[in-house]
Amino acid sequence: MPLQNGFQSFVNNELPIGVAGDFAGANIRTTVSAPPFGFVAPAGGTIIGAFAWGNPATGLATNYYQPNSSLGFVHRENQGLITTFLGFSTMSAFAGDRLTLFNQGDFFGNFTGAATVGQKVYCDPVTGLLTANATGNGVTANSTAASLANTGILTVGATLTGTLAVGQAVTGVGIPAGSSIGSQISGTTGSTGTYQLVNAVPIASGSWPVVSSETVYFWGVFETPFQVASNLLANATFTASLAAPVAPAVGGILTISAIAGGVPAPGQFITATGGGGLLSTQNVQILLQLTGTTGSTGTYLTNYAGSAAVTSTNTFVGAAGNVAKISSWATSASD
Repeated sequence: MPLQNGFQSFVNNELPIGVAGDFAGANIRTTVSAPPFGFVAPAGGTIIGAFAWGNPATGLATNYYQPNSSLGFVHRENQGLITTFLGFSTMSAFAGDRLTLFNQGDFFGNFTGAATVGQKVYCDPVTGLLTANATGNGVTANSTAASLANTGILTVGATLTGTLAVGQAVTGVGIPAGSSIGSQISGTTGSTGTYQLVNAVPIASGSWPVVSSETVYFWGVFETPFQVASNLLANATFTASLAAPVAPAVGGILTISAIAGGVPAPGQFITATGGGGLLSTQNVQILLQLTGTTGSTGTYLTNYAGSAAVTSTNTFVGAAGNVAKISSWATSASD
């Protein structure tokens, strides 16, 4: 139920699966052991409903990878603090907020792509967000001859093991926690050469520590103790037109002519960008598929109450959110 101007504006036709970070079952739960007064969010905050690394030395739980830290899922405990001007909600814990990290249990998590029951849950080493894949798809690399300049440019020598990619976390003696590959400057793609680093807490060019030739590690996605426990309905992108309602219809008819990705389905909220688009604040939801193969092209009934048609010159998106159940125990496709 989205809010406009801070007040309830409509009632969902179909309830969402859940809120990221919430418990999704009553199976046994275990937490990552925390130090005194920990764990808490660092400067810049920690995203709830994602994974974080708890550092027993500092007491900080960060969405970016920290060496010598324990991985856990960030539980939602209403610890968020809204700092955005006129903001209504947030999924970010403010610096210093307490956090509980779980390494076993059933939860709702935020995914960045499709997920199906039984797949292994992985997390991004820079954002902590979830992805799903087959078991054994963790990514690591290292170089025993890498150097960092004060501009944040990392030079990877000829001793590279593995393949590098934009977005990988970077760790090594003297390299600031939260560093990752922002772009490749020179060299064969993914191999030796020079790379521009970025940091979760921005560091100005000229202010990076200088690191001479040493062993540097590169981290792609991390395998977690969890599996996907409910299928995720990914957002759908499609070409369509949306007609204004004609009595006695309760809403406008959405006609989908082509699907670029995802699966259109009842319950999704639709937006459209282009000339005469459809904003998310209009809260237009697909209610029922009328014609065509399920989840494919055809006509769909919506709750659109506008007086003007939205043409196919727009790019349509049907959004159901990217939340699915994860579990360190048994999985269930029926939930």
